Amino acid sequence: MGTTISHGNIISSLSSKGMIDFNNSLQSLKFLIERYCDDFMYQSYVRNEANKEVLKAGLSIFNMKKRVSQIDKFVEEELIKIINDYFYRSEVNYLEARGFIEGINVNAILPWNRTFEVKCEVNIDLKER
Repeated sequence: MGTTISHGNIISSLSSKGMIDFNNSLQSLKFLIERYCDDFMYQSYVRNEANKEVLKAGLSIFNMKKRVSQIDKFVEEELIKIINDYFYRSEVNYLEARGFIEGINVNAILPWNRTFEVKCEVNIDLKER
């Protein structure tokens, strides 16, 4: 969560200089949701289930030795479900971004072939109001 504190400082600095617009507000929101996706949703919910899938495949959660697309796909699908449960149709009133989240897509992989960490990229479909 240290990155979100640093991010908040950057946003505060940009805001005090009048440098916040819709696009960088949306990028900031995307960054924060990616942090929720990784630091909270993956680590709290999906990781335990991913561990079970890895073990069912006869692999080690500490070193799967190679990319395992079925595990990446499982992680991605679970994150998409959970993140949409949390944010779908949510009202956004964040900096200069205003509207409703119509959908969120997540691209996710286990970059180091272990379940300890996930790399996720979030794309937000925001319907402006």
